[in-house]
Amino acid sequence: MIRRSLRARFHQIGWEPFAPESLPSGPLILYANHHTWFDGYLMYALVTQLKVRCVDWITEFHAFPLFARVGGMPFPAEDPAVRSRTIRSTLRLMRDEGRSLVIFPEGVLHPGPEVMPFGRALALIQRQVPHAHLVPVAIHTTFDLHERPEAWLRLGEPIRASSCDDPRDALVKLGQGLVVSVRDNPAEFCGLSPGTLDVNERWGRARKR
Repeated sequence: MIRRSLRARFHQIGWEPFAPESLPSGPLILYANHHTWFDGYLMYALVTQLKVRCVDWITEFHAFPLFARVGGMPFPAEDPAVRSRTIRSTLRLMRDEGRSLVIFPEGVLHPGPEVMPFGRALALIQRQVPHAHLVPVAIHTTFDLHERPEAWLRLGEPIRASSCDDPRDALVKLGQGLVVSVRDNPAEFCGLSPGTLDVNERWGRARKR
C-alpha cells in the first residue's frame, strides 16, 4: 500500500545514495523534519532501501493499525500512559535487539520550511541509549515543474547520541543545503522510489512507440 501510494502521488522521489554498509552498527535514531502528510511513507521507503529495521511512533495509530506490521507503534498526543509504554518498548527493542527508531522530533505536522523546536522525546532517547547514533534526514518537497510533487531526501553524517548537543541545528543545516542542491543540481539525486510521469510525458512516450 505504501509503495503504491508513493508511486501514484509523486512524480519522482530522489535521494542522495547512502550505502547501508557505511552506517554504524547498532541502533540508529533517524530523525526528520515533518512538513508533509507523506513523510512517514517517505521514511519507510528510505529505511527499506537502507535495510534498517526500525520502529516508528505514530500519533494517529488508530487510523493506521496495519502499520504495526512495519514497526509502527502508538504515540497518541492525548494519552501519556500509552506514550510511556511505547517509549519503554522502544528502549527495550533498541537495547536488546539493536532495533532503530524513526522519529519526527518536532512532534506535529506543520507547513515548512521552518523546523520547529524539538520536543523532549528525542533527548530522552539520547540519554537512555547513548551508544545509538543519530542520523538527521532532511525531506524537501517541490510542486512546480510537474503534474505531481517531487520529494527529495538527504541523510546527514551519523553522530553518537551521547555527543550530539544540538540535533535540531544539524537538521536545519542539512535541510538548507538540500534545498540549494535540489534547485541547482537535481541531477545529483538518484531514484529512491518509482513515481508517475506527467500526462504529457506519458503521451509523448506512447507516440514514440
